[in-house]
Order: sequence, then C-alpha cells, then structure tokens
Amino acid sequence: MENKRHYKDVLLKKIDLVTFFGFTKPTLYTWQCDNGFEEKQKNLFGIDYINFVRQKRIEKSNEFEVKNKIQVFSNIKGGVGKSTLSSQYVMLASMMGLKVLAIDLDAQSHLTNQLLDNPNNEEFLTIYDALINNVPTSKCIKKLSETLDIIPSSLKNVKIDTHLITQVKREVRLLKKINEISDNYDLISIDTNPTDSELNKNAYVASDLINIVCSTDFLAFNGLKLMLDSVEVINENYNTNKNITIIPNMYDSRDGSSLRALGAMSSYYSDILAKTIVRKNTTFRDATEQRNSIYLINKRSSGAKDIVDLTKELLSK
Repeated sequence: MENKRHYKDVLLKKIDLVTFFGFTKPTLYTWQCDNGFEEKQKNLFGIDYINFVRQKRIEKSNEFEVKNKIQVFSNIKGGVGKSTLSSQYVMLASMMGLKVLAIDLDAQSHLTNQLLDNPNNEEFLTIYDALINNVPTSKCIKKLSETLDIIPSSLKNVKIDTHLITQVKREVRLLKKINEISDNYDLISIDTNPTDSELNKNAYVASDLINIVCSTDFLAFNGLKLMLDSVEVINENYNTNKNITIIPNMYDSRDGSSLRALGAMSSYYSDILAKTIVRKNTTFRDATEQRNSIYLINKRSSGAKDIVDLTKELLSK
C-alpha cells in the first residue's frame, strides 16, 4: 500500500514512469543524466522530467498525443460509477504531466467533492455563472495542482436548464465558454448529470469524444440506446459525427449477470466498446474516501491497473 503521495504533488518514481510510458529504467537513467534532470525529492521526479519522458513516448508511438481534447463522461442512468471514473481519469492524466481542466456540470457535485478538499466550506463560481451570468470562464476556474484545474459545481447548476431553454443557439453556449480558455489545456474533461438535459446537450456539442460509462448490468445496458439516441440527435442537428466510447464499469467475472451484460455490449456495440474493462474493486472506495488517485492508494490493485490502461486508451483515441 502507498498513501504518502497525493496526486496534487505531481511527483513520480522511476517505476511510475516505466508503468505509464513504457521505457526501461536504464533508458530513463540515461536521459536523466544526459539532460541534467534532478530529483525534486528523494527518488521522485517533477513535472519537467515527466513531460520530457511523455514527449519521448509521443515521438516514438504517438501515444499521449491527445487527439480528442474535450472529452465528456456521461450516462443518462445514474449509479454507473461515472463520476468515480471521471475523477480518477483527470487525476492520473494530470499526474502524467498533461495540463487538465475538469468541468463539473452535475448539481450533485460528485466530481467537485472528489477534487476539492473542503467543497462545503468554500465559496466559488460554477459553470452557471459562466453560462447564465456571462462571467468570463477564467474567473470560474480553481487551481488544484500544477497540472489540474477545475470548474466546480453546486446546487445552483440545477437552474441552468431553465435559463438555457429561452436562449437562441443555446446548444453552443458551453462550447463558446470553453473556447475562451481551451488553448491553456491539453485535456478538458466534463462530468455530466444523469439526465437528458439541455446542459448535457451543450456538453455533447462541445465534445470531441463522448465516454459513456456503463456498469455491467442489464438495467444500465438497456439504457445505452437512450444515451446513443441523444447523441444521434446532436449528430443530425449539427451535421457532426461524434466519437463515442462505451466504457464497461464495475465488471465482476464471478457474477453471471455481469458476464452476460458485458457479452451483450460486445455483441451490439463492439465497434465503440473500450478495450479496457474496469473491474469492480474495493480500492475505488478507499480512493474516493481519501480524495486521491487509486494508483497512489494501491498501484497493485486491479482498479489501479484498469485506470492506468483506461487513461492511456482515452488519451490516445
């Protein structure tokens, strides 16, 4: 178990660099010596060396060269683990050296609660202020670490749809607000609310990649068609062809229902199904409780392995 480091530190060991970027320790040591990179703390490297190694991986294989900058985590059905995966994704991507902006659209504020240390004791602006009060987007951003920022959420986000419904070209308002700050980031990840809302439609219009998180049970599987229909309406109305990935979550190979649900996803949606299947793992609960990356809680857990694989997959899509 490893719990001394926090994702906000953006400090990696050589073994972490090996795990994330696939180079050997001797290669990393040679680069370190040849380019004069020093440890930030004992056996820990900071953002400069992390970015150097990531750039080497991009040059070698184009991995980590983000092609879909604005990514949405979504599902009309709640309880599928969407915000957990969304939070773990942005934590790990920021640890890998990418400059990341997380945007929480959900009034339940699960992503905000995961990333802010004391969300109930803070006053902050949300996407409501940017969309409805026309506050500059930059004013709504809170810095979390050297590589991760957030536009948090609160209960006032519930009111957004009421205001949006009366506005002209309402579906593109979020995209316009994101465009104000997009150049400052390598990745923008949006966590949506579990409804078919005007705000979610804004997120789909703004997105380059829509990640549909689906727990491996038949209630969630049956809701996939509704989710895909919503995206298809966006495609028809805006003459787009949104990239979609279905992420199987909470998979349990000992559960017959879980096996059958995953089989159905593979049969019906094989062309858009993620290669990474995120397994049910109790370490996710520990990571949620500690507001930290599952990789730093227990890098040997199946949950940590799956999040590393998923992060690599989504960044490379």
